[in-house]
Amino acid sequence: MEDTRVLSASLPQPFASPVPLGCWYRLANSNSLFFVFVVMRDGILVPCGAEMSVYGKVVEVLPLGSHARRVFDRIPQRMIQVYIRRIESAAAAISAAQRRRGR
Repeated sequence: MEDTRVLSASLPQPFASPVPLGCWYRLANSNSLFFVFVVMRDGILVPCGAEMSVYGKVVEVLPLGSHARRVFDRIPQRMIQVYIRRIESAAAAISAAQRRRGR
């Protein structure tokens, strides 16, 4: 099944905070954010993405690329949950910073 989500623009990170290594994007034709990051599995970097709800919760974590799709199922769910918690915390920090700026 082909994924129709498209990234429209990266979001600047003008503040320093302990966030996971990755980049934030806005999804085209949507208010959703998308976080692109990597997971290390068996010595291999596995590119992944996490779609965020408007409430700052991860909707879905998905592998990015054909190799990542083959390896993704071997990543322990508890490891994915750690990434989800970190990403949701980072999303909360971004939202708070944007509210302080009045956006």
